Amino acid sequence: DMAADDDGRVSYDIVDGFLESLLLRSPDSVSPHTVEIVERLLSDDYRVGEVWDRLIRIACIPGHPLNAEWLHAHLAACDVADRDGSWSTWLVGAMDIDHKSAVRRLIEWAWPSDLRARAAVPDDVAMLATQMFGWLLTTTDRRVRDRATKAITSIADRAPAAFAQALPRFRDTNDPYVLERLAAAACGAVLRTGNAGAAKQIADNGRTQISNLYSKERQWTSFNMIVGSL
Repeated sequence: DMAADDDGRVSYDIVDGFLESLLLRSPDSVSPHTVEIVERLLSDDYRVGEVWDRLIRIACIPGHPLNAEWLHAHLAACDVADRDGSWSTWLVGAMDIDHKSAVRRLIEWAWPSDLRARAAVPDDVAMLATQMFGWLLTTTDRRVRDRATKAITSIADRAPAAFAQALPRFRDTNDPYVLERLAAAACGAVLRTGNAGAAKQIADNGRTQISNLYSKERQWTSFNMIVGSL
């Protein structure tokens, strides 16, 4: 199993090679066993940061078995405490000037310093990017949350219909940080888009999401003026 020795241990070199191969594999070459190995490595405190890094790098590849769709399902299934103890904590400092992280590169792709340099975003990529950026909102690092919110708005600006379709994916999210910032991004998208149909879809999906947030089943949720205004 991934070239384990007689004691069931796998050398660091082999694990390093496997993690690097995730960036080089075509989507068709990623088997269910590959996904299983990734899941196991996410429980390895020594390797988990490297795994998060690789998953972010491949998050926006349509059709990839480990893209943002997979990461969304994985993170959404976690309890808040478990997710914060690994994923959200790892995101802290990702926007530091001296930190050339995958998070920073992805955000700068979506929200470049020169907005005129932004390229069109296909709907399938926009759906994946929205989900990926949505999960960056769980961290306590406000710099990451602020930049991720702007990145979501930038994606929505170029692909409003895809953004509207992505919003319901977060309907059952158990983290108020995520819902708050998605509401802010939705407001920005509606104000900026000239697509009346997409604006209505964003508003409708956002309203449904907020209604779920303040349902009786979620008594832990405190009132928030940003999301409550929707």
